[in-house]
Formats: sequence, C-alpha cells, structure tokens
Amino acid sequence: LNFSLFSQGLSLFGGAKSSKTRDKQVPTEISSDTMDIKTDENIAIFTGNVLVKDQEMKIKCHKMSLYLEDNKDTQNPEKTTQKKKIKKIVFEGDVDIHRELEENGKKKIQLARAGLVEYDLKEQKITMTDKPYLEQDGKDKVENAKTIHLWRDTERVVIEGGTIKLSPDTMKTEE
Repeated sequence: LNFSLFSQGLSLFGGAKSSKTRDKQVPTEISSDTMDIKTDENIAIFTGNVLVKDQEMKIKCHKMSLYLEDNKDTQNPEKTTQKKKIKKIVFEGDVDIHRELEENGKKKIQLARAGLVEYDLKEQKITMTDKPYLEQDGKDKVENAKTIHLWRDTERVVIEGGTIKLSPDTMKTEE
C-alpha cells in the first residue's frame, strides 16, 4: 500500500508551525558518550546515549552521524569558506523524537520513533524506516509502516504500508 497524506499535521518535522519565531542565536546541544569528529572526512559521529536538544524538539538515539560539506562563498561560488555545513543527518538505534509546539494558542505534542531516521537537508526530506511510528497529541497515529517519508518544506508525507488512525476531531470538516 502506497499513498500520500498532505495535511492534518502528521508531518513531524514540518507540519504545524510553531507560533514562536526561531531564535538563530539559540544553539542546538548535542551530548553523547563518544564524539568522533573527522573534519578531513566531512563526518561527525556521536555514539552512546545521544541526546539532541533543539528549540523545537528533543531527539534520543544510540548513534547520530552528521555528514558535512564545504560551504560555498555566496559572493564567489568557486571559493569555499572555512565553515562546513551539514548536508545529511542519520539517527540510528531506538530513535525517539519529541516535539512540542503551539498552533492557534493550543499546545501540540508530536512523537516519532524508528530504528533509522535519515534527514537530507538539501531536499528537506526525512526518511524513517525500521518500525517507524508517528503520533500527534496521543490521538492521530501512523503505525506498522514499512517506510515514512516526510518533506519539511511542503508538509508532504508518503507512507508505505501501515495503518493511519485519525481521531474524530481530525476528520471534522469545516462548516
């Protein structure tokens, strides 16, 4: 079974936008038992009790790999800057994502779980595999899927296999 679901806020990383403006000065914190940063190989690997704290969410997993690339100078595309930018993030092992946001004055809680989550920043695409699960406010759920694809910028969700359980409130039509 392949189908697309474009609305109802099931897109965990996109979907319902927080009414709070993202503060670019607030850092993202990453903690783990081991951090192996290989600048020459453009990869940073965090293993053991990985915890990512961001303004929008908390992510826990066993291993996180950040794949980096050279950052092009906007003035001169042939030139690269000293800073690297993240092109892809891979979360592995009991990935647990918890996001709280506010929409129209109401607090929403979104949860995601999977064995493997890949986030391609260029495409703004998240791919969840190995028993992916999504939940919003304890009511709307995606279970038993093979793969879940989410696009942050368009709020599109493609679910391969699985079951979607939508609450009566979600299914209400505007009158």
